[in-house]
Amino acid sequence: MTPSSYYIPIVNTLPPEVVQLIFSLLELKQLVRCLGVCKEWNRILSSLPWLWRHVHLTACSQEMTMDYYAQVLTHLVHLAGDHLQWLKLDIELSEALGIRAIQLITTNRCKYFKRLGKRIYDKLFFFFFL
Repeated sequence: MTPSSYYIPIVNTLPPEVVQLIFSLLELKQLVRCLGVCKEWNRILSSLPWLWRHVHLTACSQEMTMDYYAQVLTHLVHLAGDHLQWLKLDIELSEALGIRAIQLITTNRCKYFKRLGKRIYDKLFFFFFL
């Protein structure tokens, strides 16, 4: 018997409430990493949109393109669905992704959305009103 044939993800052995509690204690960066652990973790995390309600996207590498960050932002907003409450982009990203962020918020009908990071707001205000 190979190791993979008897592997059972630990999250399948715990009550769903405990799994949700454990994941709720993680920061966004850690949750994103957990998406890649296995298909089961990805399935569970994707089914809990309230975990993704606070998105703070930071530029983590000079090698990453704006298209990459746009894809990450799109994926995170879709995971949150209408549970998204606030969105913050670091200064390097807010200029390039600010309008895309607003488009995602409006098309996903984020009815609980409360706060847009100040830098995004400032850039968009400058873009639209000056």
